[in-house]
Amino acid sequence: MRYAIFHVRNMHWYLVYTHCWHEKKVKERLERERFETFLPLIEQWSRRRDRQKRIHIPLFPGYLFVRTEMNVNTYLKILKIKGVIGFFCNAGKPAIIPDEEVDSIQISLKNGKDAKLCPNLHAHKGTTKDENKTDHPLPPQRAGPYPRLTQGDQGPDCRG
Repeated sequence: MRYAIFHVRNMHWYLVYTHCWHEKKVKERLERERFETFLPLIEQWSRRRDRQKRIHIPLFPGYLFVRTEMNVNTYLKILKIKGVIGFFCNAGKPAIIPDEEVDSIQISLKNGKDAKLCPNLHAHKGTTKDENKTDHPLPPQRAGPYPRLTQGDQGPDCRG
């Protein structure tokens, strides 16, 4: 009898950039497509006119982790999911997030460590199809204590 052996060495975590306030919906859509996801959430008090309520918000607003074996088909499949803007990239390719980093975040949140919204995370500007352009449009900014967009950041979409 032969057993299927799953090789996880080619499975890596990637950081997906999403539309504002769509992280949970994008997570659901990715999971429907059988992708492994991780969306670190923290509890915070919401300020309403008539009451206060505990809500769960993303630790890294506008981002969520996806674990997959990256290839052209997977890359395009993820980009086509409604709410996905692009990938966090390094040298024009989706940046691999070390398993240890994701594990560390997961363990910290499970142990109930007091996590705070990441103020130093910068959102990245979008790229256009015209590679010769130097002025790329920026994605919409969120109001409030969220990452600011800067003109010097690399875009979320990878240039290939």
